[in-house]
Amino acid sequence: MCGILVSAQHNSTPHDVLDEVWEELTVRNAQRGPDGNSCVTRSTENGCDIQLFASELQLRGEENVLQPHISPITGDVLCWNGEIFEGMDITGLSRENDGVKLMDRIQESEDPLASLPALFASLEGPYAFAYFENRTKTLYFGRDVLGRRSLLVHAPSQNEPFLILASVSCGLKKSMEFEELSTEGIFRIRFDAWTERESPPKIETIHFFDRSSLSINKSLPECPPILDEDSLPNEISEGVDAFIDCLHKSVDLRVSSIPSPRAQGARLAVLFSGGVDSSILALMADRFVPTGESIDLLNVAFENPRKIFLESSPQAERTAKRKDRTPNLNDPHSNTSSYDVPDRLTGREELEELRRLRPKRRWKFVEINVPYKESSSARPVIESLMYPQKTVMDMSLGLALYFASRGVGEVEDEGGTRRSYTSVARVLLSGLGADELGGGYTRHRTAFDSGGWVALRDELQLELNRISDRNLGRDDRIVSSHGKELRVPFLSLSVVKYCASLPVHFKVDPRLPHGVGDKLLIRETARRLGMTLASRRRKRAMQFGTRSAKMELDDPNERHGDLLVHRESS
Repeated sequence: MCGILVSAQHNSTPHDVLDEVWEELTVRNAQRGPDGNSCVTRSTENGCDIQLFASELQLRGEENVLQPHISPITGDVLCWNGEIFEGMDITGLSRENDGVKLMDRIQESEDPLASLPALFASLEGPYAFAYFENRTKTLYFGRDVLGRRSLLVHAPSQNEPFLILASVSCGLKKSMEFEELSTEGIFRIRFDAWTERESPPKIETIHFFDRSSLSINKSLPECPPILDEDSLPNEISEGVDAFIDCLHKSVDLRVSSIPSPRAQGARLAVLFSGGVDSSILALMADRFVPTGESIDLLNVAFENPRKIFLESSPQAERTAKRKDRTPNLNDPHSNTSSYDVPDRLTGREELEELRRLRPKRRWKFVEINVPYKESSSARPVIESLMYPQKTVMDMSLGLALYFASRGVGEVEDEGGTRRSYTSVARVLLSGLGADELGGGYTRHRTAFDSGGWVALRDELQLELNRISDRNLGRDDRIVSSHGKELRVPFLSLSVVKYCASLPVHFKVDPRLPHGVGDKLLIRETARRLGMTLASRRRKRAMQFGTRSAKMELDDPNERHGDLLVHRESS
């Protein structure tokens, strides 16, 4: 995980606005890469000034490599935030730095415009990049087709005639707004066409990825049989076996290359709710972490005043609405000390199943309990990190991710003694993407109810089409603020393409009950792996499983729409 920050403007433009935020932007982007950072500048004969900054979280290579990568021959500059897992010859993922290898590969071509699209189309892994070609004074930038790494853009305009690219912004700052960079292609901007502040050059799009490979299989039997999990048809059973192999490879690539931790502790952590997705990843990761090491299972729970108050009395909700009361968290009769939220209970249950299946592994169940006051005080920070996402739901999910990925909690020793514990793991596995691929949302069942298999198939295609525009950039910005990296094995391109190739009824059957028919393929995977309990757990949204949502009894945001009111970050 690294931080990218690039700015460019014509020197006829006053630098005041850009200079005002540059320092804060460098601090925010440096947090993503605590192992070092650097900045280089370039200028053009026609008066453009370009700054390129990058920070480094070292997860590749035996020696720390300082960014940006600079060619001593051409003066070209590469800011790289990504991991290459497939598509380029890297002999040892844990021994070679993929940013260095990528820079060498780019330098082999004399014409980046001709070579970059094919090169980046061949890479598998989450990435965002900015590449400055010194000879033509052209900046190329983009991110992977699924949008697994954040890259925000502030495009030059007449009122704000400067370009900014950043892995994370400083929230809403004056009138400087950012957008998530589209994944429709690689982009370039030619600085030799920028002659004065009134004529910022156009950002050009270079299409580089064949999206037909992400097209859902359209085949569908006239009347698929209602499946019995104990006697699946051969073709579906073989599909499950192939999916397990595909996901195993994805987990292998994302876990085996993690370097040993610099401090005593686990090299890997899992964002762990006890649900089927995170449980599968934890079990599969066990194969690729050295025997004798621990794996941290990060399980977060929030003190939720609304839930505490409404559960304290049958009349509580009516009383709260009549008197506009706020619960007294110091009331000894209220259940203020309990963090037994739904995800905590299922997490503990699944911990026992993991211990039964993998008794030699040291599973550290990290209970991350977040008091209401602490979650409230963190809201401005999280709102700034998740920007330009800005809804109440974004905040609820952001709270859960922020505290879970921070990894500060408690563990219970074998003797039953509880002690404070902070996870030092720099790589976090997440089950993101499983619901989109496997039909795990209520809207998938609704689509089936209204339009049958065709409507369900079309809804799954829509999921793939918009996955890069939804929450992956937001999640990347939040997790990386702790100097950690989020890896999502369900969203490797190989897994996504395989799931897309399967007929829809191989993956989901809404005719079956909740907890059985939704994510049928993934649930059967868990069952094949011996995870009987996990395979039957119903889908539960993270914000409700952790109780990070709806904390106030009388929240105007929840009454009057889902947009948060922005406040300038301090």
